[in-house]
Amino acid sequence: MKQLFVIILFLTVKILSAQPPAAFKAGERLSYEVSYSASFFSTAVADVTFDVREQGDNFRIGAVGKTRGFFSIFFDMEDVYYTLLNQMTLRPAATHGNIKEGSYRYRSSWEYDWRAGTVTTSGHNLKSGNKYGKTMLVNGDSFDALALLYNIRSLDISHLIPQVRYNLDLVLEDTIRTIRYRVICRENIKIPRRGTFRTIKVACTIATENTESVKDGDEFFMWFSDDRNRIPIYMESAIRVGSIKVSINKWEGLKYPFTAKIE
Repeated sequence: MKQLFVIILFLTVKILSAQPPAAFKAGERLSYEVSYSASFFSTAVADVTFDVREQGDNFRIGAVGKTRGFFSIFFDMEDVYYTLLNQMTLRPAATHGNIKEGSYRYRSSWEYDWRAGTVTTSGHNLKSGNKYGKTMLVNGDSFDALALLYNIRSLDISHLIPQVRYNLDLVLEDTIRTIRYRVICRENIKIPRRGTFRTIKVACTIATENTESVKDGDEFFMWFSDDRNRIPIYMESAIRVGSIKVSINKWEGLKYPFTAKIE
């Protein structure tokens, strides 16, 4: 399920050197229902929640993913991540992860040094005791997944040409991978029990290696609210067997009026 966070969080556009004000504020909370589909079978299996707090000069962006009660019998997951973003620049200062999946326990961290242009990552497998560390070069367009998600929400993407592919770098624990993305169109989308929303549809492909869940060349799609909040409304991605769908469930504490919802 660790790959699920990458799928949900990494979709973004090129970060501009002049960063606009954040499209979110402390106190915002977004929750999502995660469903798994295969053939004629579809069911909700997990919940993911994002929240924004203040911590000194930073926003503290948190993300928590948990399997639902019945499914935790077969696969108990509680993954927790948070990123510190400078409130003025929205550049990350640090990112931390605490993964609990069945008997697997893993802790990871990213520490950014923007003067040196580096990120230092470290990880600790609590079950085996194995540890690792790595330092990689980054630039203004290199961000971890949580930082990427909250940067895209603060951008005016109207400068992007529809259907034109753009590249960006995604910082993971031990590598930096290329993302290809394109804006497709504006589209109204209906979410069961939540209503209809005006959205901006984006397609994306991430370069993968070995056994990652998203295969090379496969596009997946995310729909962002077509308003000043730019919150993710829906995501759909094929995986090795079946597909994952992520739908907005609740939202509160938005910075701007939520005008994307069609009553």
